[in-house]
Amino acid sequence: MGLIDRVLKIDAAFQPANTLYYPVPIKASSYVGVIIVDNKTKEVAFFRRSFLPENDPLDKAGLNKQLEKIFKGYFDKEEPS
Repeated sequence: MGLIDRVLKIDAAFQPANTLYYPVPIKASSYVGVIIVDNKTKEVAFFRRSFLPENDPLDKAGLNKQLEKIFKGYFDKEEPS
């Protein structure tokens, strides 16, 4: 008996009688949230989030896309003189 057969046998032991069981695949999603807190005033100075459904959370291109979207317009603002 192979490993898969043993896992299915164990899984079947925990299923109620006369019940159909279908595993539902869950696709990965990527959620990135950024919060910047002002140390002096203790207030939230910046908050944005990005959600990419059905995207590998560790995909470098996907993370770059999310971070660019989050920080768009934040770092290129001119500082008051």
